[in-house]
Amino acid sequence: MEQVKQTLVSMVGMQEYNPDIKESKASFQKLPKTQDELPIRTMKESFDSAAIPLSSNQALRERYTSILGQVRLGRLMEDLDLFAGHIAYKHCSYPNIAPGDRIPITIVTLSVSQIDILEQVKPLFDIQVTGHVCWVGSTSLEVVVWLHQKIEGSLKQITKALFLMACRNSHNMGPAIVNQIKAETPEQEALLKGGEERKILRQKTMKESLLIKVPTEEEIQVIHSIFMSTLDTKTQFFDRRVLPPQSKWMKDTTQSTLVFCHPEYRNMHNKIFGGFLIRQALELSWIVGFMHWMDVPKLVRISDIGFYKPVEVGAIVNMTGTVTYTERDYIQIFVTAEAKSIKRKEQTDSIVFNFTYQLGESMLRVVPSTYLEAMKYLDGRRQYNNVLEFAAKHGVGIE
Repeated sequence: MEQVKQTLVSMVGMQEYNPDIKESKASFQKLPKTQDELPIRTMKESFDSAAIPLSSNQALRERYTSILGQVRLGRLMEDLDLFAGHIAYKHCSYPNIAPGDRIPITIVTLSVSQIDILEQVKPLFDIQVTGHVCWVGSTSLEVVVWLHQKIEGSLKQITKALFLMACRNSHNMGPAIVNQIKAETPEQEALLKGGEERKILRQKTMKESLLIKVPTEEEIQVIHSIFMSTLDTKTQFFDRRVLPPQSKWMKDTTQSTLVFCHPEYRNMHNKIFGGFLIRQALELSWIVGFMHWMDVPKLVRISDIGFYKPVEVGAIVNMTGTVTYTERDYIQIFVTAEAKSIKRKEQTDSIVFNFTYQLGESMLRVVPSTYLEAMKYLDGRRQYNNVLEFAAKHGVGIE
């Protein structure tokens, strides 16, 4: 992974942190206006691999080991995000840019999805990271990354992740054209088709979001049933609420933390590295799960991470995590990251995260007490149902 970092630094031209650095127009003007100006790339050309040498590097192993004696999944998410960025840059080929010159583009993570944790990761064995571009739009691309671990001669898949990346020009952050991609095998054709299907699904999900449309009739009935279960049957008043047995109010599951974003956590473009924020959110979600039932939660899936605005260096990020839905022995945890700029004194909603964990079967059921919490409950329910649907289709994740 260290070689991946050095390759990125040489491609992007990372410099010492300078908050007032300005991009030059000269190289920006060399960027293409259409995809026809660029060579068509193959998946093989963006493929790469790297290793996390845990078995031979004691200092590295110490950084990656959790209190439970397993590998910290947050650390792996940092590596996945870094590697996905490396793959995306490797795909982009601009003939007008001389070899060795800095590429005048910025590639940012828009979303991360379909991360199923298939194996408990052990810190005594090396981890192999592989990936390639699997779908391309005009200014965006999707990268698939795998993690494997070789244990006792057998290579076991830990997880697979899909990163949707956006390409921007470094001068004014307008869209930048990326190379088209072609399939060379039936398997690659299937990957491209899957990318188009996910694009359509993202558009459909956005249109049906509870931030835009009212809940369905079924969802309204679900919320009304929960509301009725919280009424005090001894009175005739709607505002006399009682907590049902084996339940916990949603507001009582919330945990939060503040993160000070120092320059050491920046990426190649003097913004805070997305992988660092993912690690912080994942570790907060684990705490939320543990505090809900005082038992060790097992991460099953990261179903959706959305990056809406970049986080500035020096920002104070307020991360808040809540259990939004429970079913059987599974819980949905929703984490938000709000960044407050210490320079502009403004706060922006930057990132949202969705995690699925497995807990004990007798855990407490989460109950919303307000309309806002009811919408969070329904969104968590949708996330959980999507996880179930994906598991049934692909045979991974929830059983």
